Amino acid sequence: MAEPPRPDHRWTDAPRTERLNIRVSADFKSLLEQAAREDGVSGTDLIIGATGARIDEILMRRTVVSDRFFDDLLAALDEPPAPDPALAKAFRRLEELRADAAHPADA
Repeated sequence: MAEPPRPDHRWTDAPRTERLNIRVSADFKSLLEQAAREDGVSGTDLIIGATGARIDEILMRRTVVSDRFFDDLLAALDEPPAPDPALAKAFRRLEELRADAAHPADA
């Protein structure tokens, strides 16, 4: 039997040196244990994976980049790269094919 996928490795593979105690209802604990068994992970891994994903989501909302990075990004958006001749040719060919398909020649 293949090993089930693990939660985000950054959260589950890091050395665990700290203890975190939380209180939960008996129903929550029972459902947590059931879900962990079905997923093939420990209850700890399930909690760490789920909360780790949520932590990332929350912190990404406030991710700040340097002024230089932001200025470089805006400059790149303001000055798109030069057109690629091969890509332009491919788009022209696509337009021709679409036109041919929309107006098939009389048979």
